[in-house]
Amino acid sequence: MFEHGLDAAHWLVSWIPSARWRDVIALPLLIALLLIAFGVLIRLLPVVDRILRLLGGGLATVAGLLLLLPEYLTTMLLRRAGRSPWGLAFAYGDAVEHTVLAGRRLSAAGLAGFFEDRSTRRWLMLAALLVTVLWGNFTSCPATTDTCTRPITVWWQQTSTVFSDRTPDEAPPRKPAKPTPTKKPAKKDS
Repeated sequence: MFEHGLDAAHWLVSWIPSARWRDVIALPLLIALLLIAFGVLIRLLPVVDRILRLLGGGLATVAGLLLLLPEYLTTMLLRRAGRSPWGLAFAYGDAVEHTVLAGRRLSAAGLAGFFEDRSTRRWLMLAALLVTVLWGNFTSCPATTDTCTRPITVWWQQTSTVFSDRTPDEAPPRKPAKPTPTKKPAKKDS
């Protein structure tokens, strides 16, 4: 998936005449687009949360009804046979009731706490961006091949090449180190 995002970013910068600069700009553009997308998603999540609260409460109730079905069937059959149900059946019913109430409380709480505080939203967005970029980087190469280079490594090599004005195969030029004076020479009084 990360490769598709990089392909889309390359397509967006295809108007740049230099292929080297297109490669340098594509990954930061993809990260910026992911940041914008996560920002929009986090802004929309409170709306989705309101919908999910209703669905969560309803699903907890339906799950509770399905879980109570075996108890209902056994107690109904026992009462028809003229016997009283076991205490275990009532304990099971109470456990299901408490589980349903906990599920409804949990769905009513929702995710609103994550979106009320601005700094929490920021950290959530940055964490999602970091996880997405790192996951995309590390899953882009199969584990069995040694010839694959990860996208961030390729970007770093291309960026270093562009800003150092070298071709990728050239070795960096070696310049002798210039000695730096530690003291300024004293002025001579005339």
